[in-house]
Amino acid sequence: MTDRTTPLESAITVPAYFVALVEIHDPAGFQSYHEQFEATLAPFGGRLVSFGATIVPLEGMDGSTARAAIVVFPSLQAGRDWFESPAYQRIAPLRQQSARTRGFFVEGLPVP
Repeated sequence: MTDRTTPLESAITVPAYFVALVEIHDPAGFQSYHEQFEATLAPFGGRLVSFGATIVPLEGMDGSTARAAIVVFPSLQAGRDWFESPAYQRIAPLRQQSARTRGFFVEGLPVP
């Protein structure tokens, strides 16, 4: 079987976005996480798009006090590698102890 991928197709990448809704209940505890977070992204090509911005609830989130974090990675695999990395896993307990977080990855549209 031969590889039928054209050079153009192989140059297309699909970025992935890490999105987290964060409800902070211990601001002092969360500050330590915040100070270390961005440095964990660089080895995986992650780029912070938003961190700590207040969300504007539209549907199904009445009364939410959540803030948002959005990070873009060059691929879903890069994002997963970041999330599972020793550097990130070392600071994750700071977040878990100081905030309620709901997070997920979603792939974006292909980028040539």
